[in-house]
Amino acid sequence: METRMRDQSRGLEEPANCPPTRIKTRFKPPKQIGKTKTENLQNLLSRPTGVTIAQIQKCFNWQPHSVRAAISRLRQPGVTIELDRPDEATRYRLLPAEALK
Repeated sequence: METRMRDQSRGLEEPANCPPTRIKTRFKPPKQIGKTKTENLQNLLSRPTGVTIAQIQKCFNWQPHSVRAAISRLRQPGVTIELDRPDEATRYRLLPAEALK
């Protein structure tokens, strides 16, 4: 007859001759594939014609308030973003550093 030990943490019974179960504890951070969203947003904003909120929404599948928040977040480290309203669509454009001087 086989003796059984009770696993207190799980409430399960295991045969006495079984090796203890090991849990993988090694954590691997997710690999970054491609560019970050911030870099992609900067690339869109650096187009000569600029970009509208609708275009950014379509590229990132974001809501309008998320687009505006991301643009505001870019402005914090000192990036200058020009706002242009020639017609109904507001266009945002990243200004190069030389244009500021």
